[in-house]
Amino acid sequence: MIIAVWLSIEAGRAFRRHDTPTEPWKPTSQLVQDGPYRFTRNPIYLSFAITYVGLAFVFNSLPALILLVPLIVGFDRTQILREERYLEGEFGEEYLRYKERVRRWI
Repeated sequence: MIIAVWLSIEAGRAFRRHDTPTEPWKPTSQLVQDGPYRFTRNPIYLSFAITYVGLAFVFNSLPALILLVPLIVGFDRTQILREERYLEGEFGEEYLRYKERVRRWI
């Protein structure tokens, strides 16, 4: 879970360096490609997933661990796809090249 906290903090720092909001409902002013965004296009969602797994282990909850798969698929197919369509519209070729270089999760 320490990795998840670090990942989330570093993602936030990258957004601040580029003076663009982290909130997905606010317009993005720049395409962030540094910090943890060099390795994953979704470090904040990845940090949530890592935290979820950590908490499932802390609370020894197999049902919570099993629910992780549909939760990730749900985020991947709804929120993340919506954000990617938005970023493609905003940044065009630059975002498409970024998608070719960097994986969605890890």
